[in-house]
Amino acid sequence: MRSFLRSLKVKRLSSLFKKETTQYVAQVNAFRAKGMRTKWQEQPKTEAPADTREKYASQIYDFVLQYNKDGKSDALKNLFPPQTEIFYDLTTQKETASHIEKIVCIKEDLFLVRMITPQFSPEHTLSSFQGVCYLYQENRFTKLDGVKDFGVCPRKQIYAYVKSDAIELKNGWDGDILRTIALPQSVTLSFPDGSIAQDRFELSHKMADLCIPFCDGKRILLGHEEHGVLLVDEERHTVLLPTQQDILDDQEAARAFGDEEDDDEDPFVSQGALDMGDYPMLHLTLSHNNAYIALGHQCSRHRLYGCAGALLGESEPASSYPHYALFSKDDKQVMFNACHFYNGATIALNVADMASGNTVSQDKAIELDAESRVYAGVSTSFGYIIGDAQGYIRARGHDGAYLWDDYLGFNIKAMDITDDEKFLYVGTYKGIIYKIQLNTGKRCPYQIGNSTNIEVARWMFWEKDTILRW
Repeated sequence: MRSFLRSLKVKRLSSLFKKETTQYVAQVNAFRAKGMRTKWQEQPKTEAPADTREKYASQIYDFVLQYNKDGKSDALKNLFPPQTEIFYDLTTQKETASHIEKIVCIKEDLFLVRMITPQFSPEHTLSSFQGVCYLYQENRFTKLDGVKDFGVCPRKQIYAYVKSDAIELKNGWDGDILRTIALPQSVTLSFPDGSIAQDRFELSHKMADLCIPFCDGKRILLGHEEHGVLLVDEERHTVLLPTQQDILDDQEAARAFGDEEDDDEDPFVSQGALDMGDYPMLHLTLSHNNAYIALGHQCSRHRLYGCAGALLGESEPASSYPHYALFSKDDKQVMFNACHFYNGATIALNVADMASGNTVSQDKAIELDAESRVYAGVSTSFGYIIGDAQGYIRARGHDGAYLWDDYLGFNIKAMDITDDEKFLYVGTYKGIIYKIQLNTGKRCPYQIGNSTNIEVARWMFWEKDTILRW
């Protein structure tokens, strides 16, 4: 009898939730369509639809927990079409929620993920956060013991696994170790011209925030907001950021504010040369042919470097602060985003123009998007898919053509795509991984957006010891 009543309760809740979801989604999509026709330059005549479904959040989440515990998570999607925004208030109370930092898709249903996971004291109080890496394979997540971070070359041939004292470069995600690059306590840093930048730099534990190996398996780019960007091989540690000019500019600014330097001291060979300032919003990317490096940070221009580290060209951002960079699949374009609070602007520039050595003017830029603060993106055969701070994924052509926008929810932080471009994996700051099937030819009535993409699975890292599938 109890089982029958429970089943009846689930069916009633399912029916109500589906009905309100289809109504809400239809209203939001209609509202967005009206606004987009004028690029939101005209005030909508009607207010944005109100979401009435939050009242169901606790009940539905209890079912998500129970169905996962019973091994019946496959049934959830049919009963309750996955939604995100109804859980906003619920997740603010969850100290156990992780956030997804990075995803590398090896192939469908085989991917690496790095997340920032809360750590708890013996008294079960939140004490710190720690980076944890997993492999998803054969329908389960397996922790990669000893791996603090990972990276992959643009062609997904060489994988880098960052450990406490070294970086292992492998041929394939589970292949042979090609090279081990030590992370010693002290190294000498050089500028691209060979001159010394710093003679005693503590590399270990400092340069694993961003890591991108080259396709030759011999070099790797390492970046950290507190120290800049290095190009590392077995013989040299080359400083790309800051440049020599950056350091001179910082010293000139310090003198202007009365912080005088000793004119007899070499401005580069000093223990603190690279600690003059941090680099918030640091980002970098490597071209598929490994010929170019694009990078920037909050206080820089958009920058293009050669593969040996020489600065080739720059461009002014289209918004306030450089925030993201990505090369097109054929390396003819480089895409740059700059942000202003939770909004921003994204442009595409010809790599050849940037490599000319001059500052590229805005009249040569192709506008891709004028709404988004971008944290993640992928290059495709047709253009780009970007993920933003408002929870949207947006597709644009190389020529700036608008293709589609879909709303997933929370801040999009990580993204990767299968080689055949059939599936997109998206990670958020609030601990959700979405698996999206692209271009199905069918519209989903439960999805805010105007594409024919369909969510086929999601994993939620909201509980301390359980990964929930929906």
